Amino acid sequence: MSQNIYDNEKFFNSYKSLRERDDNYNVLLEQPAMKKMLPDLTDKTVLDIGCGFGINCMDFINAGAKFVTGIDISQNMLAAAKEQNSHKNIEYINMDMKEILSLNKKYDFIYSSLAFQYEENFERLTSDIYTLLNDGGVLLFSQEHPICTASHGVRQNKLLKLIINKQKEYILQNYNIRGLRKDNWFVENVEKYHRPFSDIINALCKAGFKIEAIGEPLPSDEALRKRPGLKKEFIRPSFLIVKAIKDKRVELWDAYNRNSEKIENTVLVRGRNIPDNMYHLVSEIAVRHTDGTYLLMQRDFGKHLGGMWELSAGGSALQGETAVECAARELCEETGIKSYELQEIGRAVHDEHHTIYTEYLCITDCDKNSITLQQGETIAYNWVTYDELNSIQLASTRILNLL
Repeated sequence: MSQNIYDNEKFFNSYKSLRERDDNYNVLLEQPAMKKMLPDLTDKTVLDIGCGFGINCMDFINAGAKFVTGIDISQNMLAAAKEQNSHKNIEYINMDMKEILSLNKKYDFIYSSLAFQYEENFERLTSDIYTLLNDGGVLLFSQEHPICTASHGVRQNKLLKLIINKQKEYILQNYNIRGLRKDNWFVENVEKYHRPFSDIINALCKAGFKIEAIGEPLPSDEALRKRPGLKKEFIRPSFLIVKAIKDKRVELWDAYNRNSEKIENTVLVRGRNIPDNMYHLVSEIAVRHTDGTYLLMQRDFGKHLGGMWELSAGGSALQGETAVECAARELCEETGIKSYELQEIGRAVHDEHHTIYTEYLCITDCDKNSITLQQGETIAYNWVTYDELNSIQLASTRILNLL
């Protein structure tokens, strides 16, 4: 579980006092830049990760959003949000951002203000966000700039250094050393995670996002009048803002040889012919409940072999995704089951289709009535015994033969 520093009373009270000032960095610098990059929210469903006092959640409702879910790890924050920014179409949930897949919902817009630097596994987070977004959905987030997080915990590099000509400069250190930083901010040992700019962008691309805009906000003339010290933002930025789109019109795959060895610097595109001697990965997952029954999913009638039953989920691995990462994502997208402990039970190569199939078994004790359907992919589900499996005509028996 992530550090819950905002439920430290000393930290929370100090932070609350800071946010109540009209010359804080959020008001003068970060929020004006975020607002300029907001999409049209009319009739949209929104998830706010690290919603804090709920100010943005209410702003989204006022901008026309249909429903807003705000999550935060801090009970203090959520208590303030419910008191100050309550609305019938806002739901506040106490949740670590590591657990967002358990929401089992789809959103048109996912937003986060200055929270992602508290998450250790950014690659997993971006993958989870991609899963929760509808096609065409937008992710907009801000975080402390990597130039700032790099030197957290190194006192002489956190502070401004006065040089001979009385100009102020920052010293940058440890930029390419990734990982945990402990900072003194109101209290000691506030935990944050540093990652270089390239790691942030590469994680988003690996998840499948299209980067639409990047911001490193500068103060306006009015902001400089209220807080002259903001002129240091011209030396080094405090915040990084990224806007990205879940655009599934183009799906990219990695290329492999027949021995499942990745071919470097080669990208395959869904819908285009795959060259000879090249293959792409497909993961298939059978789901067995602890009571011995198996999950069947009925294919959408608009798909190839529409209306037929399959066992149970599967799809192509996206660029940068391993077979097991693909399996976990497809399982969650198509059934709502979240599992990162999948048992590989077989592999097969289909030369005609230029495909390497990796078969997995997921054993779960989930609520059998909690299965979710993916629009455009599945229309129904059913739990059946192994004997019943053999009497049903399936879209494919490849994985059945391995059980």
